[in-house]
Amino acid sequence: MNMLRVWGGGIYESKLFYDLADEYGIMIWQDFMFACAMYPTSHSFLKSVKEEILQNVIRLKNHPSIVLWAGNNENEAALYGNWYGTGSAHVYREDYVKLYVNLLKTEVKKLDLTRPFVVSSPGNGALIEYIYESNKATKVTSFWLDRFLFQVGCGTLKSAKRSCIATLSFTDKSGSLIAPINYIYPDALKNVDVPVANVTMKIEENYLPGKLSNYADFKIVLSTDKIALFVWLEIGNIRGRFSENGFHMFAKRKKIIFHAYEATTVELLQSNIKLTHISDIYNAYDNFYSNYFVKRTNLN
Repeated sequence: MNMLRVWGGGIYESKLFYDLADEYGIMIWQDFMFACAMYPTSHSFLKSVKEEILQNVIRLKNHPSIVLWAGNNENEAALYGNWYGTGSAHVYREDYVKLYVNLLKTEVKKLDLTRPFVVSSPGNGALIEYIYESNKATKVTSFWLDRFLFQVGCGTLKSAKRSCIATLSFTDKSGSLIAPINYIYPDALKNVDVPVANVTMKIEENYLPGKLSNYADFKIVLSTDKIALFVWLEIGNIRGRFSENGFHMFAKRKKIIFHAYEATTVELLQSNIKLTHISDIYNAYDNFYSNYFVKRTNLN
């Protein structure tokens, strides 16, 4: 854990909190205290907000732990998704822009030129810059994003069964694994929204000194456009073993080592290696029964 978010539905934390974050090198994503509601934009309210911005940015901006300011928690998503029955009334959009863009963003930028400002968490511009796309990072159907996960989880047990996998790992004090990683699947994978992944691989030309035998090791780089489950590699009659097999790909790239137990070449490996994963199997199954149904229909 190297970053924490001060949530917009809570409080501005104490000086001790930010001092400890500075000391221990913990980065802070700092929300302003606006959350889960549509706020007014009367003159008196905006005047109060401006004072709130001034006091808190001046108080906090000299803490090196502060790395980002965020205007609100979920208010953009709420407005975009009509959570509170705001419908298509323009007044709510106008109020949103007036409060979070014209006031909050503008004033923060005046007081602190060194840090980024996001209008909303999550969102940051659905109504101004681009279309909002929610919570992809929590689901088996998409990658964990290569950035800070400011808000994760599954909304209900039903959605968790169809889209989430829990990882269980045991590590020592240094963080090194002391047992194999285990995965917990809330439901049978046949009931899960398994994405159709396009997994490719490349065997690097330069082989490595053998670690498990006197023969060379070969590095295999796998790439995928979506999460891939139970990726399995086979190498035909070439003797050797993979450093890992039957694994999940939760990132776009993964490196595997093939430890050869006999003399071989990159060209020989390329002509013999085979790769499969669970969405390949499910697609083959679905296509078989789809074709079978079409043929039966035509016969009838």
